[in-house]
Amino acid sequence: MVYVETLKRNGKKYYYLTKNIRIGRRKWKKIRVYTGNKMPLRREMKKLEIILENKARNFLKKKNPEKNILLLNVGSSSIKYKFFEGKKETKSDYIERVKDFEKEIKKIVFKLAKEGRKINAIGHRIVHGKNITHSAKINKKILKKISEASELAPLHNPPEIKAVKICMKNFKIPNIAVFDTSFHQSMPEKAYNYAIPKKLRKSGIRKYGFHGTSHKYLAEKAEKLLGKNKNNFITLHLGNGCSATAIKDGKSIDTSMGMTPLEGLMMGTRSGDIDPVSYTHLTLPTKRIV
Repeated sequence: MVYVETLKRNGKKYYYLTKNIRIGRRKWKKIRVYTGNKMPLRREMKKLEIILENKARNFLKKKNPEKNILLLNVGSSSIKYKFFEGKKETKSDYIERVKDFEKEIKKIVFKLAKEGRKINAIGHRIVHGKNITHSAKINKKILKKISEASELAPLHNPPEIKAVKICMKNFKIPNIAVFDTSFHQSMPEKAYNYAIPKKLRKSGIRKYGFHGTSHKYLAEKAEKLLGKNKNNFITLHLGNGCSATAIKDGKSIDTSMGMTPLEGLMMGTRSGDIDPVSYTHLTLPTKRIV
């Protein structure tokens, strides 16, 4: 809100165009533009408001400078990375056939440093976070939860944990986990529960959903293009891994992947949904494959 404020000094009145901006949870800062010793005229207000907005924007930039983020997407034998200066992607690469992860991650960081690119934080794409609902700064507690989810994503979580530990050991900057599963934690019970007895559900058998960062991005992009009141979508992530998600009011309400990334659509190296009897069928003596 912009308003005219009157201050008195030495018996004289001085007029300021003022705006209150939030700088913390309960902290506000007044940004002022001096307009003279007379009430500003209406025709002057528009120009003064532009000056005030620019002053407020510059203050916030200094108060909260844009961060440089290194994003790591680590596979069992590969590293994809992107480097962002603020919101702008300025560097990326894909390294295959990685044998020594510590050596390669150090090489990435030192190369960026040599180019004069300061890293403020490292972001890690984590496939399975179970019921963690948001991205989180990695500490011992978060690392333990990621480790516990490894049994449900054995090809993904272990190398990601390895990368996190390497970064925490070598670089004294924050490490942030971004979970594939977080976006889908808004699913209602009827969507994430399987049609099985309740006692089995208590053991942790439920849908978690994956590719959440991709589906969230697609929904936000579509809403931006179509308008804010059009935010109910079906989004498709189609690559070597594939999934579909139903989104209502910008939130995931159902998705094709389940407890692990194996369920759902047909994929490059995963069959997707398959009748459970198929497994027992193959154990019959007449059907056994050697």
